Amino acid sequence: MKPRQMQAPGRPRRMVWADLCPLLGGVGLALFLVSAFTPLPNLLSRSMGGPSALEPAEAIVVLGGGVMPDGVLSNSSMRRALHGILLHRKGLAPLLVFFGPVRDGGPAEAEVRAELARALGVTPGVILAAAAARTTGEEALRGSAL
Repeated sequence: MKPRQMQAPGRPRRMVWADLCPLLGGVGLALFLVSAFTPLPNLLSRSMGGPSALEPAEAIVVLGGGVMPDGVLSNSSMRRALHGILLHRKGLAPLLVFFGPVRDGGPAEAEVRAELARALGVTPGVILAAAAARTTGEEALRGSAL
């Protein structure tokens, strides 16, 4: 270890990297703790954008979210389907399009969702089930082609 050189009396000592590292580490740790364990990030994000306004459209498109091999919709898929059905009931679009592929030899997710919509009173003529797309990108391309 190299001994520090003595400075002339009356001159302030200059800060060096060895002095700044613990300070920067402490500040970084404090910022991490504040962002990870307080509601501050959520409060800040609320001011950045609000919910988008719902407007009438040509169709309500519900993207895939997953289905079990026995035909049970995943939580995200069920929420998406129900939200799409509610938007249709509010009269925001005349057509309700469900996407969702066949996975693991089970039923097509789109068909399971279409059956749910029919069971909840949506007219069968306004439901379109598209099971050919396997990714979100393919769903977007097929949805824009409709």
